[in-house]
Amino acid sequence: MRLLFLFIFIGLFTGCYRPGGGGTGHHPPDGISSNQPTELKLTFSVWGAGSGRLDKRYTDVICFYRINESGEYRRLTGSVVSADDKNMEMRFIIPPLNLNEGDTVDYYFEMLFDGHKNTRPGGNLQMNK
Repeated sequence: MRLLFLFIFIGLFTGCYRPGGGGTGHHPPDGISSNQPTELKLTFSVWGAGSGRLDKRYTDVICFYRINESGEYRRLTGSVVSADDKNMEMRFIIPPLNLNEGDTVDYYFEMLFDGHKNTRPGGNLQMNK
C-alpha cells in the first residue's frame, strides 16, 4: 500500500513540474569594414516553465567586442527589435572602427536569463577587403 502511495505521489509531483529553458541564436555578418558601423543580431527563445515577455526575462544583455586578440574589450548595449512571451530579437551596432588590413574584431554576449548569468559566443569578424 505504501508503494502505491509513493507512485501516486511521484506521479502527481513530476507531472506538475515542467522544466524550461531558453536559447539564443546568432548569424554573424560576413565581415567588418573599416570606418563603417556593423550590425549584429541576437535572437532569443524559451520553452517550458516560466512566463512573461522575454525583454523582461532576458536582462542586462551586453555585447563585448575588441580589435585583435590583444585588445581590451569594450561594452556595447543593444536595442530590442521585437519581443513577446516566446521570442525576442535584439540589435547591436558596433561603431565605426579604424581598422587596418589583417585586423579582426572578436565579440561575445553576456546576459541574465531569469536572473541567471549566461554567456554566448559571438564570433570573429575579418576585415572586408
